[in-house]
Amino acid sequence: MDTPAPPLEPRMPSRWRRASARVAGWTLATKILAGLLANVLLVGALFAAVLLVQVRINPAWTLAGRAGDRLQVLAQSLVADIAPLSTNELPALLRQYETTYRLPFLILTDEARPLAGTPSQLPPEVLLEAQRSRGPRLARAGRGAAGPPGLGRGPVEGGRGPRWMLPPGPAGPEPFPRTVLRAGRPPAYWIVIQLPLPARHPARTLVLRSESLWSGGLLLDTRPWLLAGLATLVVSGLFWLPFVRRITRDIRRMTHQTATIAAGRFDSRLDLHRGDELGRLADAIDRMAAQLARHVEGQRRFLGDAAHELCSPLARMQTAVAILEARGDHPSPSHLTDLREELDEMAALVEELLAYARAAHGRPPRLEPVQLRPLLDRAWAREGRPDATFLVELPDDALVLADPALLLRALANLLRNAVRYAAHAGPIEVTARPEPQHWILSIADQGPGVPPDDLERIFEPFYRPETSRHRDFGGAGLGLAIVRTCIDACGGTVSARLRQPQGLQILLELPRPSPTPP
Repeated sequence: MDTPAPPLEPRMPSRWRRASARVAGWTLATKILAGLLANVLLVGALFAAVLLVQVRINPAWTLAGRAGDRLQVLAQSLVADIAPLSTNELPALLRQYETTYRLPFLILTDEARPLAGTPSQLPPEVLLEAQRSRGPRLARAGRGAAGPPGLGRGPVEGGRGPRWMLPPGPAGPEPFPRTVLRAGRPPAYWIVIQLPLPARHPARTLVLRSESLWSGGLLLDTRPWLLAGLATLVVSGLFWLPFVRRITRDIRRMTHQTATIAAGRFDSRLDLHRGDELGRLADAIDRMAAQLARHVEGQRRFLGDAAHELCSPLARMQTAVAILEARGDHPSPSHLTDLREELDEMAALVEELLAYARAAHGRPPRLEPVQLRPLLDRAWAREGRPDATFLVELPDDALVLADPALLLRALANLLRNAVRYAAHAGPIEVTARPEPQHWILSIADQGPGVPPDDLERIFEPFYRPETSRHRDFGGAGLGLAIVRTCIDACGGTVSARLRQPQGLQILLELPRPSPTPP
C-alpha cells in the first residue's frame, strides 16, 4: 500500500523570514538591549491597558490625584471669572476657555437648561447627575461666593491648559462637587462640576465633553507618563548596559580564544574568574587548550623520536645493500634494485618526518629581517629542474621578518611541489604584493590543482588528495604541513586557492620588520 506523504511544514511568510534573518545578524548586546526595550514597552502597555479598563469601569477614578486638582483649579478660575459677568458676556468667556483646553464648555441652569457655551445633546445620565448633585452643601458654599482670591482674569494663553496654582491654606480649598461619566452614543467622557456662584447668578453647572481621556489634558496628562516611561527606559539601560558589556566582552574573548586554538596555538589562556556558566565555559576552553597542547606535543615528540630511531637501521640497511651491489655475486640484480628503491623511499619518508618534527618542535625561531629574492633563488637552485620554467616578479627591496632557515625550508617545499605536479603544464609564477604590515607572497602553477573540498586540509600532516600512496604521485603528505609549521613559527599565515581554469596558488602572508628609528 502507498505510504502517506509526510505533512508539509508550515512556511513563514517572506517578510517574517527577512525580519528573522535581520534579527539573527544582530550582535548579542543589541539583542539583549532590544529585549529590554520590548520588556519595558510590554510593561507600559499592560499598565496602560489596566488603567484604561479601570477608567472604563469607574470613570470617577480619574478625579483622584492631579486630575482632581486640575478640575478644582479650572472650576475656581471659572467661578471667579463668571461672578462679575452678566449672562450675555458668558459666551465670549467660554470661547476663551474652549480655545485653551480644546474642549466644548457648556453651562447649565438649576433646571439643567443650557445657559451658555457649545450646544450639545446631553445623555440622560448627565442630565440626572447635573440635577441631583445640587443640594444644601452647594447652596451653603455658594452664598456670596465669588471664587477664591487670586484667581480669575481668564485662562492663560498657550500650552495645554492654564497653569494656575491652588490658593495656600493648611488643608487647601474645599473641592467643588464634581463627577465623571462615560455615556452617550458614541461613548464619551462627561465631566460635571457644580459651580458655587451667588444665588442671583443663573449659572449652576459646568459640563465638559471629552472624546478621550487625553483630550485637553484634564483627566489624563500624557506628558508625565511619557517622562516616567523615558526615565524608566534610561535607568534600565544604564543598569543593564554594564552587565551586557561584560557578557559580550567575555564572549568575544572566548571567540578569539577558540579561533586561536583552531589555528594551532594552545599557549594562551582566558582566566575569566567568573562563577557563572560563562566562567565554567571559559575554564572548559582553557582545559581543552591545555589538553590539546599536551596531545600535540606528545605527537610531535613521538614523530621526532620515531624518525630518529629509524635513521640508524635504515642507514645500516643501505650500507649492506651497497656492499652487496659492489660484490656483484648476487644472483638477482633486479631484487637488489627494488630493495634499493624501497630503502630510498623509506629514507625520504624518515627525512620528511625529521624535518616536520624539527620545524614543529625544534629550536625557537630566530626572527630577523630577510630579503625574499635571494632566498627564493636559493630555493629554486635546490629544487628546480631544467624542464621547469620559473617566473619571478619580486621587488629587490622585499624585506620580511622571519627565520631564514625555516622560511627557506618552506619555500623549497612549495617549489618542490610545484615542480613535481605542474612543471609540464606551464611556468611557475612567484609574485609579491606589499601591504601596510605584511608582504603577500604568491606561488602559483598551472597544474591539475586539488578538489575544492580539500583546500582546507592539504596543510594537515599525512593528508593527500590522491587516494593512492604510490611513489609516482609524490611523498607522504608532509610537505605542506612542514610549510605551515615553518610559516606559523615565523609569525605569518599560509592559505591556498584554486586558479582558473586550472592550477593552484599558495599565498604566504609574512610580517614586515619594524622600521628602524633614525
